[in-house]
Amino acid sequence: MLNQADVRRVLVLAACVGRDLAADPEHESELRRWVGVDRSDGIPAEALPPPPSRTPSPVRDVDVLATAGKSQRPVATFEETPLLAVLATNEDEPEDWLRVRAASRRG
Repeated sequence: MLNQADVRRVLVLAACVGRDLAADPEHESELRRWVGVDRSDGIPAEALPPPPSRTPSPVRDVDVLATAGKSQRPVATFEETPLLAVLATNEDEPEDWLRVRAASRRG
C-alpha cells in the first residue's frame, strides 16, 4: 500500500495525465465514440462516476458528456487521501493483465 505522500504524488501525476489526454483531440474523439447517452455498446453515461469537486481526485472526470447535453451532472467530493495500491508487471501483454488481476483478488 502507498503512504500518504505517495498517494498524493500518484493523484497529482494522474491529474497531469488527465489534463494531457483532455488536450489531445484524438483521445477526446475516441472517448466520444465509446462514452455516450444512447449507445448499444461502449460505456453508458449513467455508468460514469460523478465529476470530482476538486483535483487531484481519485477518479477521472470524463467530461465528454458536455457534447451530449449532459454536462449538468452533480459533482461529488472524494476522500483526499484514498487507499491506493499499485499493481505492476514486467511486460504489458494479456497474460500479464490476467496475472495482476488474479494476484489482486488474492491480496
